[in-house]
Amino acid sequence: MQQRSPDAWANPADIDAVMAEELCEQLEKRARFSDQIEINDALIASLHARTGQNWLEVGCGTGVLCRQLAPSLLPDGSVTGVDASGEIISQAWDRVPSDGSIPNLRLQMADGSALPFPDGTFDGVFSARLLLHVPDPVAILREMARVVSERGTLVAMEWDFDSITVDVPDRDTTRAILHWRTDNKDGNNWIGRQLYRHVMDAGWQNVVVDPRVSVAHTEQTSLVQSLRKAATGARDEGAIDALTCEAWLESLDRALESGWFFASIVYFIVRGSP
Repeated sequence: MQQRSPDAWANPADIDAVMAEELCEQLEKRARFSDQIEINDALIASLHARTGQNWLEVGCGTGVLCRQLAPSLLPDGSVTGVDASGEIISQAWDRVPSDGSIPNLRLQMADGSALPFPDGTFDGVFSARLLLHVPDPVAILREMARVVSERGTLVAMEWDFDSITVDVPDRDTTRAILHWRTDNKDGNNWIGRQLYRHVMDAGWQNVVVDPRVSVAHTEQTSLVQSLRKAATGARDEGAIDALTCEAWLESLDRALESGWFFASIVYFIVRGSP
């Protein structure tokens, strides 16, 4: 299997078919967790999309959000999803229902920093969990503003991994794990707190920030899976030793089994106009 880079999404145009399938399965699995369903619902609601409008998602991945949004735009509106990886777009097409229930969904390969659309093409443009992976978030945010109509809507959503809280006894180990994960894994994990500055630099107007706290109480949440991966990643990279990792994961298990487990992460939904 192809050797994965520290952030596999940082160079999507270079992903081969095998890697694309693996990453797309991860995206689809993540979208089925209860905490992700809740935050995705919040994002879609924040768009205030209406029937007949035409929307664009930049960095659509497998098209989870596009598929969710599309029915609300029928009969005359549409949603277009673009991603920098042709392999991922191919995977996204494979996940569009074959029964014709979403006839207004379009998917294509495109670079978010150079969108292939004329100025003012769309009624609304949004991105989600994209900007942490790109070298120049402002360039993409400017392009989003360029291709939206004069009275259109712009929305971007990103998490801040350093905002995580988790209720387990060992504070020092928890901090070591979370700080390692924030600083070393899967892109810029401070993007949430930087998002307001970036949209202002990109010239967005009438900007409103809506912080959403996503809470996890059970194993079947994306956040708990991320915490487990963070602990083993910190162990594998030497940030904590194996015994410390094992003890921390055991404390996580005990908290989950007890029914009082609590963890949270903040997502920032930023809404504006061009």
